[in-house]
Amino acid sequence: KDPQARFASVQEFATALKNACLAPGRAASRPLSGLLSSGPLPANPPRLRSGEHASETVVDLFPGVAALTPQPGAQLWERLSQLQQKLSRRQMIVGLAGLTVAVGITSFGAWSLTHELANPPQTRPGKALPVTRHQTATAAPATPTPTPGVTQKVINAIGSRPAISGGPVGHLDLFVRGGDNALWHRAYSGGWQAWETLGGALPYDPVAASWAAGRFDVFARGADNTLQHMWFDGTWHPWESLGGVITADPAVVAWAAGRLDVIVRAADSSLAHKAYDGTWHDWEGLGGALTSSPVVTSWGPGRLDVFARGADNALWHKAYDGAAWHDWESLGGVLASDPAATSWGPGRLDVFARGTDNGLLYKYYDGRWHDWMSLGGAITTSPAAFSWGINHIDIFARTESNVLLRKWYEGSWHEWETVQ
Repeated sequence: KDPQARFASVQEFATALKNACLAPGRAASRPLSGLLSSGPLPANPPRLRSGEHASETVVDLFPGVAALTPQPGAQLWERLSQLQQKLSRRQMIVGLAGLTVAVGITSFGAWSLTHELANPPQTRPGKALPVTRHQTATAAPATPTPTPGVTQKVINAIGSRPAISGGPVGHLDLFVRGGDNALWHRAYSGGWQAWETLGGALPYDPVAASWAAGRFDVFARGADNTLQHMWFDGTWHPWESLGGVITADPAVVAWAAGRLDVIVRAADSSLAHKAYDGTWHDWEGLGGALTSSPVVTSWGPGRLDVFARGADNALWHKAYDGAAWHDWESLGGVLASDPAATSWGPGRLDVFARGTDNGLLYKYYDGRWHDWMSLGGAITTSPAAFSWGINHIDIFARTESNVLLRKWYEGSWHEWETVQ
């Protein structure tokens, strides 16, 4: 405010200015946030004329002096030393004011840049920012779930057979091949979560099994008629070929942690089996003449029960008791689709199929086989069945318009409901 009271001479003023210029990077060493928080910015910061640079504004205050380009403190001081004898006290004060303006402009620029970084512009309607998503070799596509209306159209575009698996009690995992031929997944745990796409290009419907919470194994028949496999153990792994020549959708069951049993219809329509217990074993031929995709379930360790529709459209059954395979037996009925089967515990088997009237047929075993009964409905696909505990069964199928339906048992059968 009163430089004359602070400086006895221009030389003293110049010396103070020199000390300020040569002071070790005090301001430069401070973080940008510190500079910006040192005090409020002016409401109307100074603006430059069009095409004008801050250094030009400063130099204009020193008539007859060439433009000062940005220089280190020592070089800047040498230049000022050449000028200090030529400048009056008034000119020096005016010059200091000019430097203050330049600093204000620079601070405003820094503040503007920081504000832009901290507050990125919102995408304008009709001008969405392009997004590139990358896939890794061991992860499913990072594709967000589309809006429910769009997703439902993809899920209901074709009459693919659903596949159902589960983990803890009360948890279900539903897999389907969508109208885009990608693998889609949806989980249930007290309520349905949103659909997610797992990508791929499936020519046929998937099947799934789980041997522990957080572990899924999905299988499908490939375009080359080999058995294809992908799995989830915290991340989705890519499809792998397990070979073979299969002519229908496979079936799979897991009766223990680290154990998988896959059943398929071979090229000659016979039954074939492939097991995993830490490593994949060779294919095993089991004979028979299947006219449908087989299905397999297990009521305990070492136990396998295989079902298929025979040439007479009846249900046929073949069991493995941990030591040997038993002969095929006919369980009668007139099936219009592949069967589905599940078990909620030792000595219990539940089998389902679509009847000739498109109703759901049901037959169960609890020490003896009970007669076929109809559970009604109007389904147009083979059903899928799963049980996560005693006295609980979930059934999934599709309607004529490909809408997914669910029917479940928990001591008594509930009515069909639409899976929204």
